[in-house]
Amino acid sequence: MAVRRWFAVLFCPLALLALPACGGTGPLLPLRPKPAPFPPPTQTTTSARVRPADQFASMTPGERIPLNPTAQVRHAGPIDDPPPLPEPPPVRVAEKTPPTDPEPVPPLALAFRAFQENKPEQAIEHLKGFDPPNQEVLLQLIPAVVQASRANLSRPDAEEAAAVARQFEAAAGAVLRRSGFGIRKAIVCMKVDGYGVYTPTRDPTEPLLPGKLYSVYIELENVPCLPDIRKDGLAGYLTRLEVEMQVADEAGRAVEIVDVKGKTLGPKSVSSKNHFTRSPLRDYHLEARFETPTRPGAYTVTFEVRDPRTGRSVSKPIPFRVQ
Repeated sequence: MAVRRWFAVLFCPLALLALPACGGTGPLLPLRPKPAPFPPPTQTTTSARVRPADQFASMTPGERIPLNPTAQVRHAGPIDDPPPLPEPPPVRVAEKTPPTDPEPVPPLALAFRAFQENKPEQAIEHLKGFDPPNQEVLLQLIPAVVQASRANLSRPDAEEAAAVARQFEAAAGAVLRRSGFGIRKAIVCMKVDGYGVYTPTRDPTEPLLPGKLYSVYIELENVPCLPDIRKDGLAGYLTRLEVEMQVADEAGRAVEIVDVKGKTLGPKSVSSKNHFTRSPLRDYHLEARFETPTRPGAYTVTFEVRDPRTGRSVSKPIPFRVQ
């Protein structure tokens, strides 16, 4: 019995070796034979002989060719270092400007805004920095501009256009009162019938006849016309002027002046004007008549108009010839 037990123990492992793998019933596959090792490639050194042009045809498998044999490297001279790269430009950092305070609004613009907002009291406060004459003009002119901006002048509205015109006339009057009067026109003519109505000679350069009466038309602007009350209590405006006329020959010598009635007035003719009107006048005209000298030659008649209240005066010479 002991011999059988020992035989079973030895025989069972041998029987398991005879069974197919994974429980299959087919024959066992033969094991793949181990391939022979690949012969190591032949090493070449940089000192190997350089092959001719057909070197690739005579190469053996595994042979290596140096890419840059030291025997073939030749330099004409020393190799210089590459030039340095240019330095990049410095980066400029924008400086931060400090915030500036807003510009102050001019007083004139504030006055315009106040008038547009119907606040005349504030406009007067803004204009106090100007001189009094300028304040007077601006207080007339700014409302006129504001009124013109609001008016619809494209419509045929006579009242609205007249209101704008009166506003501008008031502003112009404030300036004209300080500009003084002047002579706009002075001409020797045949006859004078009124302001802007006169009969000139046929040719201003034509010589005048000797010993004949001619008229001189003088047109004034910005005449001194101030409020006044007459003796009968009527309120209006009074224009006062003093006029002086002289006639001189080409040598500057005074010539006797003969009036309309043939009366000799001397070297000067002085007259005065006191003209009362219901409405103020801005333009005015004067007329003077004189007899031309009997001796032919070149002459000059000069008019000087003076304001007796202020003493301001303007003059105008008028040349003429007597044939």
